Amino acid sequence: MSPTSHRCFLEIVANAKAAVTNPNVVGVLVSPMAAKGGVEVIVGIVRDAAYGPVIMFGLGGVLVEVLRDVVFRALPISRNDAFAMLDEFKAQAILDGVRGGAPVDRDALADLMVSISDFVEAFPEIDELDLNPILAYPNGLAVLDVRILLTASSTAWSVEKQGIEA
Repeated sequence: MSPTSHRCFLEIVANAKAAVTNPNVVGVLVSPMAAKGGVEVIVGIVRDAAYGPVIMFGLGGVLVEVLRDVVFRALPISRNDAFAMLDEFKAQAILDGVRGGAPVDRDALADLMVSISDFVEAFPEIDELDLNPILAYPNGLAVLDVRILLTASSTAWSVEKQGIEA
């Protein structure tokens, strides 16, 4: 653990102790801040009644809700499918850089999309998966938030299995 991470850990635990009497701190995740810049994109998985699991790609953050500019493919997808998706949504020119901005790393995005496709194929208990936002940079990307929902029949994790009262 770096000195900065250690200091952050101690600060988080101290804040918990100040806010709650005898807090039960099970763990703390300390991670670096994402680099500034980048283009916000989204990759998601949903299960369609007709097609089964489908992957979605588009602009992320609040733009996915405002513009609703996304494309879909049934799983599994290939690298060629991923690249086609990057070219199909209406605002795809943003990925190429606008107003002097550098283009994003399309290889990294395609690799992520194929990896997510493979992951969901390997774990059929995943009902939904959202990576939003993902910051796409000229060299690489940073996934800032992930949400995974399991099917109701999944035995991988359940409220009852964890001993939690609903």
